[in-house]
Amino acid sequence: MTLPNECLRGTFRPEAGEQSALRLARFLTFALGIVGISCAALMATYPIKSLWDVFLIILGLLGSSPAGTFALGIFTCRAHTAGTIVGIVTSAAILFLVQNYTRVHFFLYAAVGIITCFVVGYLTSLVIPARRRHNLEGLTIYTLGERRRARAETIVGMIAP
Repeated sequence: MTLPNECLRGTFRPEAGEQSALRLARFLTFALGIVGISCAALMATYPIKSLWDVFLIILGLLGSSPAGTFALGIFTCRAHTAGTIVGIVTSAAILFLVQNYTRVHFFLYAAVGIITCFVVGYLTSLVIPARRRHNLEGLTIYTLGERRRARAETIVGMIAP
């Protein structure tokens, strides 16, 4: 029920009730089940030697952009939406080229995707100016110390009169 609660009630329809969220959860369960069964049936028709290898290839191709985006958000203070989107799209294009036109082992797909997304996203964020500055306190490794320092000062203030 997390997706219906967060997306439906938190973003799209804050006035939606429990019944609407439950209906959405049931629909998503059914739809994703059909997608999963369809993918399994499709994969059963391919001459696959190892399902584990196919899983790792798909994970490397699809999981590297979210991981690169996460790294970009945690390890930089300059990243913004436009730079991140350019990084994701470039990462997908590079991974397509690497998969189809090189002899790189599929274990390296994730590394190529993460590094491409991070580097291109960061460089694009440097070139394209951000529309506005957001408060990043406690959201990156560089601003995490400020939150800890403020918490420590509060605790010390409570202990020592």
